[in-house]
This record gives sequence, structure tokens and C-alpha cells, in this order.
Amino acid sequence: MKKLLLSVLLLANVAWADDIKTCGLPICNSNAKIEEMRAMNQDGRFNLIKGLNTDYRAETKAAILSNLLDFAAKAKALTIEMKDEAWVTREADTLSNIAVVGLVKYDKINKDLMITRFSQVQGEGAAFDILSYWSSTVDKLDDIQEVLQVTGFAEYAKQWSIDTKQEAYVTREAEKILVVGGKQVSRLNPSHEGAYKIKITCITFPKECGELAKNIQYMSVFDTLTAKGLSVNLADSQLSAPLYIFSTALLTNNGTHVRGISTDATPMTRASEIDLDIDMATGHVTGLLIDALVGEMKIEGVPVRRMSEFYLDKGPTRIVEVTEILGRYEGTLAGSEATLTVSRYSTGELVAIIDFAGSMLNFRAGAYNTKRGVLQFAGTAGNMGDRKLVLALRNNGKGKEVLTGFMLTATPKTPVAEFHKVGNIK
Repeated sequence: MKKLLLSVLLLANVAWADDIKTCGLPICNSNAKIEEMRAMNQDGRFNLIKGLNTDYRAETKAAILSNLLDFAAKAKALTIEMKDEAWVTREADTLSNIAVVGLVKYDKINKDLMITRFSQVQGEGAAFDILSYWSSTVDKLDDIQEVLQVTGFAEYAKQWSIDTKQEAYVTREAEKILVVGGKQVSRLNPSHEGAYKIKITCITFPKECGELAKNIQYMSVFDTLTAKGLSVNLADSQLSAPLYIFSTALLTNNGTHVRGISTDATPMTRASEIDLDIDMATGHVTGLLIDALVGEMKIEGVPVRRMSEFYLDKGPTRIVEVTEILGRYEGTLAGSEATLTVSRYSTGELVAIIDFAGSMLNFRAGAYNTKRGVLQFAGTAGNMGDRKLVLALRNNGKGKEVLTGFMLTATPKTPVAEFHKVGNIK
């Protein structure tokens, strides 16, 4: 009996190899293969399906995975028709699961198609496998539309995990895709990042919040370039200080929705939460600010400076690699003389220091977009919140190549910056 089963398995293996050489797929003619299986006993059917599972468990080619998915459905139907025992049918389910998981990971990036296939996945572990793949891959995508498709899928997966009462680690992995994907959207098309002139209207307690709302006229939104995500800050124009800081805000809804909750990381600011919608084209912002003491307040605003301006202009006059960007620069920040040093840690991370007005401004996280010639540096000012320096390599109109831009802060100021290079750093 064992020899017979081994013979069946060996014959099946030869058939797959022949099919691959003939048409480049595991099964060239699924209907013909099903008829072959019909002539086998259930052990033969099991071994053939199991062989496919073993050989293609790590497959990444969409055409092969689609071929296996089609065959798995027919094989399962046959095992039921032939009244095979449950363990044979389960092997067909396993093949289907391998194919579906692979297709969500490796086929074309389309939110609706990914959702349809994800709904066919069997088992918490398989769902987590898909989410884990995308949480570690979404920041490698350089097409913003693909990133938006993945984050749209992740929003569905997160809600699915909650509705179906999956273990918390599955939900967390979907949330991780949203965080990482949101950061990638920010880097590829930072249309939401900038300084805003805003108007606050009290809703819940107009009398109690009136004076507070009147003084809040400035908001900044920017990526911290760290695991924290976005920083959203609302400042008191009279005190020149932040009243609300959301240092771990999340960007969702295809890069147009921002939500944040205050944390103990900024104990000097008010306990609150914020919910914003930002128009990617115009930069207009609307939303709600909810203060634990004075209730809901409506936010409306328009951009003063947007980081996306450097992604929509003509760009640099030449492509400059990051190694050429490193160096010492002199120029101005907020109209005062300043020195900028751009360097890299031994591990490769970009960092910057500005010597300005007797103070050292440290930026310990950096990123450089070679194609657009845009430098970003993020740092913290302690109780005064985060700050971000945005510089673009441009011609200043006088034939000189400079770094020009601005700094976003948690205070009602957006200082302009311009630097020219005076020395190199290896």
C-alpha cells in the first residue's frame, strides 16, 4: 500500500514539473487534472494536493498563485463529491489559503481586489501574515497611489478584525500599516504638512471657551520622521506658546484625515483630542477640537505655508545625491544670521544642527528626496513641542544654488530660512 501511495505521489510530482515546463503554470489544464484525480483514491488526491502545498508555499508569482487558487476550488469540490474524509478537503482549503494569502501580498495593488481576497482568507494566522507583510513593505512603495490603496485595505482589515473579534495583535498590525503608510504618504506627497491660519468657533460652552478660542489663530501639522507619526500643534497667538500638542497623531483616509489625542508626553498642554479633514488640493482644513474642560470647538483654516509647494514647483536645476548635500552652510533663519550643519550618523541617518541666536537647534531625524531636492529635519523643543525644518535645493534667481525653506513649530511662528554651502563633510 505504501509503495502504491509513493508511486502516486511521484507520478503527481512529475506531472507538475511537466506542466511548469509546458505552460509555466503548476496546472495547465485544471479540468483534465481533476479527471486524473477522480481516478485516484483519497490518499492519492491528498498527496497530490499536499505536494502542491509543499512546492508552492512560498510562491510569489501572481499567475502561479491564481492558477493554484482556481485548481484548489475544483479540487475541494471533487473531494466533497467523492466523499473523501475531512482531512483531504482541508488540504484543498490549505492550498486555497496559500494562494489567496500570496495574491493579497504579491498581486497588483488594488484596494478592492485585496479586500475581496482577504475576505476569503481562513485563519487568524494567515490574516496576520498578510498584515505583517504590508506593515513592513508599505514604506518601500514610491507610488503614492499604491500606498493609498494599501492603507485603504488596512482600514478595512482593522475594522474586520474588530467586528470578527480577532486577537488584539491582528488589529494592532492593521493599525501599524496605517501609521507606516500614513508616514509614507506624508513623504511622497506632504500636502497636509504646513502652517495654517485658523479660526476657532466654540460649540459646547461658548461663554467658557470664548477667550481661549479667540487667541488660537495658528496651527502646524507635520511628520516627525519617527515612529511617533504626525505632530499637530495649536498655539496661543498672545502667549506665543502651544496650548494643544498632539505628538502622535495619525494620518488616515488616503492622507486627508488627521486624528490625535493628547498624551502625558506633553503634560503642560491641555487634555484634548483633535479630528481634522484637509483638502489635498487647496489645503483648506476643517474639523473639531475637543477640550476636556470646555468641550467641542469647530476648526476652520487655510494654509500659510505648505511643504507640498516644493513638490509642485519646477524642482532643482540638477539632481544632487545625498553625499553632496552633507556639509556646512551659512545663511539666515527668521532674518537672523545662522549656521547649518548637515551630517550623517555612522548608521546612515541624516541629522542637522543650526547655530542660531546663541542657541543650538538639534534635528535628530532627517530625510532627503533626491528627485525633488527636498531636505526634511525633525526635532523636539521639549515642552514647546516638536519642530521641523523644510529646505529645498533651488536657484535663488541670481544664479546661486541655495537651500531655501521654512521651519514649522508648535508656536505661532513660521520662520523663513535660506542657506548657501561653505564647506563639505565626508
